[in-house]
Amino acid sequence: FGLTHLFVTARQSALVIARMAAPCKVEWLPEPLVDLGFAPVPWSERTNSVIQFGRKHEDYHRALLRGMGSAGFEYRYEKSKGNVLFPSMSEFSVALGRSKVSVCFPSDLTHPERAGNVSTMTQRYLQSMASGCLIIGSSPPEMTDVFGYDPVVSADMDDPAGQIARILENEDDYRGLIERNLAAVRTQSVAKRAESIADFLNR
Repeated sequence: FGLTHLFVTARQSALVIARMAAPCKVEWLPEPLVDLGFAPVPWSERTNSVIQFGRKHEDYHRALLRGMGSAGFEYRYEKSKGNVLFPSMSEFSVALGRSKVSVCFPSDLTHPERAGNVSTMTQRYLQSMASGCLIIGSSPPEMTDVFGYDPVVSADMDDPAGQIARILENEDDYRGLIERNLAAVRTQSVAKRAESIADFLNR
């Protein structure tokens, strides 16, 4: 196609394409946060315990359902494929801002047949951070490079319901991470990515 510059949101893919695409210049450019007007409310006012929106990690999901009987918290998820939880983006942003825990796994763990071994940061992580949710799951390695720390609490795959119940009982232990994530995600705006593109093009 005669491209001179190509920006790729998955770091692993960018490295592979760079070896194949010379003389086109290839740069890794992580997804930015698309601001949907997220309005996180204080944890004490949140009415949704746990949310997993969009694609699910099926093994984790089934284990969470099995253990929820005695855990005593609410779990919201897409009941059938394509049956979205919220019909509008405004309803989605409000619900996410009222959720305490957001379950996030990269696509290489939820849909390896499609993603292969490419593990990358997607909107679900950024939206969850911007909504003030505590993220439980697994973070793509590139997220540590983007933020300088790991914003995700690693999921207990053996006892997910027990882990979440303990977190909800000890919410204060996680306030620092939530606040750090809220501040960090503001640096991942579309405007910041535009600055990165301009810098790359001016090299």
